Amino acid sequence: MELTYRGIKYPYTPPTVASAPSSIYTEYKGLDLRFRSKEEPVQPLKVEMAQAKPATSANPTEEKLVSHLYRHALRSLQRQQQKSMRARQELQFG
Repeated sequence: MELTYRGIKYPYTPPTVASAPSSIYTEYKGLDLRFRSKEEPVQPLKVEMAQAKPATSANPTEEKLVSHLYRHALRSLQRQQQKSMRARQELQFG
């Protein structure tokens, strides 16, 4: 197949996908619709979410302090987000 874009012609070969017929079909506005499925199933993506954690140390007191500071910073950030959301809502809804 040859396509043209702004007067420039170039060849185009659409990709082919191997598919198998399926027993699923329906009718829409008088037309038969038949579904096909890929022969090779798509593998799901594996995503590993990393959770932010404070650094560990050999000193338990220091570890507690770091953990406390981490929680405090997180709460502070959440409060700031809530305040900005309330301000936006007041501006939007009056």
